[in-house]
Amino acid sequence: MTRSFIVLCLLLAGCVPKPGATYAFRSLVDDNAYATYWDHQIGQLKPGFKADLVVVDRDLRTMPAAEIDRATIRLTVVGGKVVYRAR
Repeated sequence: MTRSFIVLCLLLAGCVPKPGATYAFRSLVDDNAYATYWDHQIGQLKPGFKADLVVVDRDLRTMPAAEIDRATIRLTVVGGKVVYRAR
């Protein structure tokens, strides 16, 4: 198991305090990009980097972990291209 997977599980179980949510999401992106030696192409939203992202209708970092499943996906981008947009 990776550290980011463990942190995400703790977050979803409600074992991580609110400030830990930001850490959990960041570790899912930054740590995995670094661990796979792709941190020069992925892991950040900036010009020249490949973008895979999901936009949801609320801030997952500030809501109770037990309510994260109520968030609705509004937009999905893979490789810099929009592959889903809610109507």
